[in-house]
Amino acid sequence: MSETVRTGYHEVFCGHLPQADRLVEPPFAALVDSQQSGLDAEKLSSATDKLIARAFHRGDNGFWFNSLHDQYKTVTKPEAN
Repeated sequence: MSETVRTGYHEVFCGHLPQADRLVEPPFAALVDSQQSGLDAEKLSSATDKLIARAFHRGDNGFWFNSLHDQYKTVTKPEAN
C-alpha cells in the first residue's frame, strides 16, 4: 500500500519527491507497528490520528503538502472528488 501511495504522490507532487517519501514511509510503518500484536481498531485509530496530525500537519495551510493537495483536489482533479 505504501508503494502505491508513494507512486501517486510522485505523480502529483513531482517537485517535492524527498518530502513526499518522508510523508509515506514513517506513517505507514507506524500503522503497521500499531497492529503487530494483532488487529486492534483502537490502536489503529490512534496511530491514524497521530499520523494525520504529525505527518500531514492537519490544519496548517502553510505546510507544502496541504496547499498542493488542496490545489490537486480543487483544480487538477476535482471531478474525482
